[in-house]
Amino acid sequence: MMEFLRRYRRRGSFVLALVVPLGVAAVLVPFRGTSATTAAALVLVAVLLASVVGATLANETRVV
Repeated sequence: MMEFLRRYRRRGSFVLALVVPLGVAAVLVPFRGTSATTAAALVLVAVLLASVVGATLANETRVV
């Protein structure tokens, strides 16, 4: 299992970096009328930042 994760680490991080922000945006759609748009924007910024950092760390070639 660990070999599988190591082998497909880059591909998995790329897929997650695309899917997670879209999923969070889809979850926030029903709350558009009741919540502030700035709060939703801040949530999406935090998710995008976490996706970029996670993908960057996953793409490092250093093996610990």
